[in-house]
Amino acid sequence: PQQILNLYRDLNSIPVFARAGGILPLTEDIDNTESNPDNLTIRVFAGQNGAFTLYEDDNTTCEYQKDVCCTTKMTYTEAENAIFRIDAAEGTTDLIRFMWHRLIHCIIIMRWKHCRRGSM
Repeated sequence: PQQILNLYRDLNSIPVFARAGGILPLTEDIDNTESNPDNLTIRVFAGQNGAFTLYEDDNTTCEYQKDVCCTTKMTYTEAENAIFRIDAAEGTTDLIRFMWHRLIHCIIIMRWKHCRRGSM
């Protein structure tokens, strides 16, 4: 069935849609595209189990074609005591600057009710 969502926002905001179980890593470290971010904010949308693999490469060469990269698996398990897990980085971990000092904020969004559903 087709749905219409009526979203009421001002011109300074952008709605983001995510499925239950979605994991969305974000950063504000965008002034330098030649290195991977030192800080991440990870938004986890509760409601179902979910998984995401963060992929990072050197951002400058074609070495990614030879699998020169670093991956970090993240999982969310929905349960009475929900669990969000970040596994150890795998692959070429020296691509992550200051790996042991990376600041990670995790925000788990339990329920999203800022839109009103309509129908066609």
